[in-house]
Amino acid sequence: MSDDKETENSADIEEIQAEPEASSETKEPGGFSWFWLFLLILISIGVAFTFFTSKELKHKYLNLLTESFTTEKAEQIETPASDSTPELVATPQSAPAEAFPEPVVEIELPVEEATNQASSEEISNVLDAMEALQGELRSLREQQQALEETQHSVQVMQLRTRLRWITNQANHLPQLQLAWEELTLMPILTSTERGHAQSMLALAEKRLLELQNWQQTLHTYAESLSRSEHANIIPAFENQWLNWIAEQFSVRSSLSDEEANDEELREQLINASRNIEIERWPDANAWLQLRATLQLRVIAAKTDAESSAAVDLGLPESFKPIKTDINLLRQVAETWLEDLS
Repeated sequence: MSDDKETENSADIEEIQAEPEASSETKEPGGFSWFWLFLLILISIGVAFTFFTSKELKHKYLNLLTESFTTEKAEQIETPASDSTPELVATPQSAPAEAFPEPVVEIELPVEEATNQASSEEISNVLDAMEALQGELRSLREQQQALEETQHSVQVMQLRTRLRWITNQANHLPQLQLAWEELTLMPILTSTERGHAQSMLALAEKRLLELQNWQQTLHTYAESLSRSEHANIIPAFENQWLNWIAEQFSVRSSLSDEEANDEELREQLINASRNIEIERWPDANAWLQLRATLQLRVIAAKTDAESSAAVDLGLPESFKPIKTDINLLRQVAETWLEDLS
């Protein structure tokens, strides 16, 4: 019987020795997984804080993370060694409660909590600053948009003013040319509208130059017709009072037929020049008659050798083409103004 009891005791002791080994084997994988999970959380927090903290805080946090990792690794290595060799107790009933305590891991991170608090304050300050900057940017964009709308409204008003200036019948070709020139310089126009305005400006400049040349030609012909001076036929008196009366009632000889015709032609040329300047165009028949009379007068003033050549007066036979172009300048502006409305 004693042998049987000794055999049972030895079997119990072997079972007790085998249980710590099994428990240590089962504990070790669980502790190892928990360590890597904790390490992964610390690394994630460090990466997140890197983007929001300053360089000084990043260096402090990396040093703290390295020290924590080294401490945890040392504790994890020491824990299985101490747990794997439990002391055996003679009494089998009390051995499991005293020889196999569960490992307790205590984590104290006061430095990390302070760092987290400081980092949270820095992040809050940065977010507040970013929100304030975004508000200022929104305000600036709103002001810029309001300024652009105001500028666009002013430019549209200027465009309408110039178009109304062109359509006004009281304005003449020089004013029309100036208004079209201002239109070509407006930044509100598209490329198509600017090209159209430039073509109208070219037409207005061409017709204005022709009109000025015709006026100059008419003045030149009018000045070429010399006016004869006739002396007073009343004789001079010795008495100064009688001379004064004679000067007040001077009598001169009448003009000859040729001189009278030249004087009449002169007046007609000057009046025609004034009328075309204000676009008061002469009658077609009256203009042809005046042009023919001037041509005969120019031919008569030339010598026989010069009269054989054709005489070019430099004046148009009709004002219809220029009147058509001026109306075109006004019609284009009127159509444009209707499109803006």
